[in-house]
Amino acid sequence: MKYMRLSAVIAGLVMLAAGCTPNGQGNNQTGNPSVVAPNTSGTRSQGNPDISSNHRLTVEQSIATQVAQISPVHKASVLVVGENAYVAVQLNGSTSNPLAAATKERIVATVKQHHKTIRHVYVSANPGAYQQFVNFTNDLANGHPDTAWNQFQGAVQRLWPSGR
Repeated sequence: MKYMRLSAVIAGLVMLAAGCTPNGQGNNQTGNPSVVAPNTSGTRSQGNPDISSNHRLTVEQSIATQVAQISPVHKASVLVVGENAYVAVQLNGSTSNPLAAATKERIVATVKQHHKTIRHVYVSANPGAYQQFVNFTNDLANGHPDTAWNQFQGAVQRLWPSGR
């Protein structure tokens, strides 16, 4: 009996979560659905980017394309949660130096120009960050939003432990 109640509650929550996307919302620039991925822990370290509340994790491919046109950026991936944009860039092979402040400022300006509701932009040129973001995008596209969200949260905490 206890198992049946638990199963009914879980099924109800799954159905509720699946039906909570308003019409016309939930699609990103590529036509793939975005993800409602709540943080069930409700925890957030002070000074870290706010990913603790219920927001959509969306892939912004059109913005990533614009960011990739900034020298010395070779490729970019942009994920948005609420008013925050998270950008992982892969620099050109000839660039072994860390991301220059001027380049970072251009990336921030480009993101804010193309997505007017963004208040905070977090940028990483960490060599593994770009591949992680590609993996998150693939997980989302392949119907694994929970995996993408959980891994994304961990990556944000590692890449930006004290905010920007």
